Amino acid sequence: MSLGEIKDDKVLIGEEVKGYKLKTKELSNPIYVSPGHKISLETSKTITEYFSNKGHKLPEPLHIAHKFALKMKKGIK
Repeated sequence: MSLGEIKDDKVLIGEEVKGYKLKTKELSNPIYVSPGHKISLETSKTITEYFSNKGHKLPEPLHIAHKFALKMKKGIK
């Protein structure tokens, strides 16, 4: 089931842009960015691009959170 489509790296639902497809790292699958509460579509894209220049697929804050979660998971086992 498909709710939208990708055109020119824009996620469209109907005729409305609802997000962006961003390639943050070569040889990795893209990530999809859409706005959250009280943030515009363009601002969410700009922030994601800004924090995605560290050599990771995920933006730096998400990369750090993921690493921390893995450490916590290991500590629980």
